[in-house]
Amino acid sequence: MQKVKVAIIGGGVAGLMCARELEKKGVKDFVVISKDIGGRVICSSNRKVNYGAYFVTKTYKNLKPFLQFLRPIRKKDCLFVKSRKIYTIFSFHFVPYIFSYLRLILGLIKFRIHFERFRKNTLKISQKKAIELDPYLSKLYFTKASDFIEQKRLQKYEHEYLDAMANAMSFSDPNKASAFLFLQWASEMLLYTLYEFYMDIPKMINNFKEKIIIDTVKKIDYNDGKYIVKTENNLQIESSYLVMAAEPWLSKDIIDVKLPEYDFTNAHMWHIAGNVRETYKKKIYVFFPAKASFIVLARQLDDTYIVYADNKDVDLGHCFIDYQIIFEKDWVPAFQYNRYDIFEAEKENGLYFIGSQNLDGLEDSAITGVWAARKIINACKK
Repeated sequence: MQKVKVAIIGGGVAGLMCARELEKKGVKDFVVISKDIGGRVICSSNRKVNYGAYFVTKTYKNLKPFLQFLRPIRKKDCLFVKSRKIYTIFSFHFVPYIFSYLRLILGLIKFRIHFERFRKNTLKISQKKAIELDPYLSKLYFTKASDFIEQKRLQKYEHEYLDAMANAMSFSDPNKASAFLFLQWASEMLLYTLYEFYMDIPKMINNFKEKIIIDTVKKIDYNDGKYIVKTENNLQIESSYLVMAAEPWLSKDIIDVKLPEYDFTNAHMWHIAGNVRETYKKKIYVFFPAKASFIVLARQLDDTYIVYADNKDVDLGHCFIDYQIIFEKDWVPAFQYNRYDIFEAEKENGLYFIGSQNLDGLEDSAITGVWAARKIINACKK
């Protein structure tokens, strides 16, 4: 049996950032156990097309050292398709919604001030504590996005624009998310420039790659003050601290802990070479409404396309005259939504949960990893 100070379960952004922080601060007695490295960060073999997480912004301060910012996703390059209507974000179609848009922008600025303060706090305290410290954010977390939209009189703008934006960014309509999550995604889309990106995972793991074990965890027990991690390949690893960086729906199957109830959204992704129909040639990105089967169509720099739909049985001929599938992947689930319950990630006996238990997004997952590492580092000093 291998004995370590810290066992990190999961090799996505949260787990890797936790390992990096431990290594950087001198806690070197740890392992990372994961079936793969990168989690939702998956790209094509030439590293030019993202198959999972698709965009970042320059507000991603913790991940910035490992990001190469590629093509910007500009608002002028986005096309909206709704029933028989096709329009852009700034066009004559937009004119009736100008005042709704301005009201939303003011609300997003206010939210972002609170949200950036929240991010700074979550490097020191858990997301739950940080949300509860801010009555404004706490109220948003427990408010349905649809109720917020109605309160702010944004229904018409939501119907024409926000519905498709939310669908493209989180594969769901605003009615399924909290106001907090809705404003988080909307603020990134409308206040900042989004970028396609390459994440340099080799650089991220360079100092601890020999501590990564590619395996699948089957069971975790806690006995006599130690965690015993059992894997598919019959490894047993004993640790004093345990960091669960696996997705929530996987965590509940391998460790005895009560997790929140989640709603899930699924999607199927194709990387396609082909001739797109004339309707969709006008812009780089095509957004479809939440009730449509298609979610988003994105032309890549090499003139191939990424297509997302809510199921794998859609007719790709709707978008293409002829096509060849280069790669495809089921994202099941693609996103999860906490049902208005804030999960406390710091448990007893040196157990931490990191990643997307409360919020989705690469930067916020990364921050939870740094936070857990710092908590363990401080505990080791006592």
